[in-house]
Amino acid sequence: MNRIAFTNFLRFCRTNILFLVLSFLCLVCAFGSFLFINGRAIYMYNTSVEMGAVNQVLSFKCNDTNTIKSLYEKFENDSIMPEMAIVTVSDEKYTGLYWLRNQNEEVLHTPYGRLFSAEEMDSGATVTLLGTHFFANLSPENIDTIWKTGIDINGTHFNAVGNYFFDSSMIGAEGGFEFEKVPTTIIIPLKTYFAIGLIPLRFRCEFSQPLTSTQIEHLSVLFKSFSNVQSLSLPNTNNARAVNNYFGGITVYAVVLLVSLLSIVSVILYWLRKEFSRYRIYLICGAKGRQIAYFISMNVALIVTVTYLCAYFAVFGITNITPPGMVSPSPWQFYVLIYFGVMIFIQSAVIIRAIPIIFREDMLKK
Repeated sequence: MNRIAFTNFLRFCRTNILFLVLSFLCLVCAFGSFLFINGRAIYMYNTSVEMGAVNQVLSFKCNDTNTIKSLYEKFENDSIMPEMAIVTVSDEKYTGLYWLRNQNEEVLHTPYGRLFSAEEMDSGATVTLLGTHFFANLSPENIDTIWKTGIDINGTHFNAVGNYFFDSSMIGAEGGFEFEKVPTTIIIPLKTYFAIGLIPLRFRCEFSQPLTSTQIEHLSVLFKSFSNVQSLSLPNTNNARAVNNYFGGITVYAVVLLVSLLSIVSVILYWLRKEFSRYRIYLICGAKGRQIAYFISMNVALIVTVTYLCAYFAVFGITNITPPGMVSPSPWQFYVLIYFGVMIFIQSAVIIRAIPIIFREDMLKK
């Protein structure tokens, strides 16, 4: 039966070149577009995971400097927890920052100047980084001279060594510090922040690797002994934000794909009518309805499989030559899932729409 179905498909393609070309182009374009968009959604998901790092980030508010210092020291010496890669404490105007230079040389983008050196962070040097929003309130003369004159913070003079991009919309944003490494326009080394007597209100750290359930539970138990901690946000093993970004990037196009496939089903069904005379003979000779449905399904399965493979290789080539920052290769499981999903959808649509045509009474009378 498989041999008959395959032979019929080859004969059908040879005698219906227009069907072959039209269906091939429609399906390849539909599949290729969707696979490429899926790669774009995967890139958005990966970017959100890297930026959000919800399974690595811990943040909370507290107006007690001693509590923040105590917790920082506990995290620093806790054998259960991974090393802290980026740590910030901040108030409404200033941020104290420390990060592992051996893991990440450029934790912030500096359009001008440089970041803190490891020696400056370890020694508590009086150096500062200024956010781009900081310069909005300076006169042109001060902008040019500030790199020489520096600024004063809490009675201590600091040398400005560089600036960094800062989104002014994050100023005063409730909960913004959970997602932003730096929530203020002025940064100084973390050790210096404590040394000059600034009072932090917020703490945020990004661990060097994702936390396990056991480690997250360990943090939860640790914080129960600190009643003055507010707005606690523990690392989460589920990245709902990244998942939402993925579905937000793919949902609209999935709907468009389904509408396109319904139109393509009409094309396939129109050309399959040319085979109905053969199926009518099969019915006269005693073939069952399920056998006719099987022949139709095989025709659909073969054309879908061939076009899907062509679309896959086309998208694979396009992805390799696409500039970085646009798409990411999808895991193989996605390709398999999409293939079977599309196959089931097209098969169901074709069979449902073909039933009244195949089994109508006048088919056997002609």
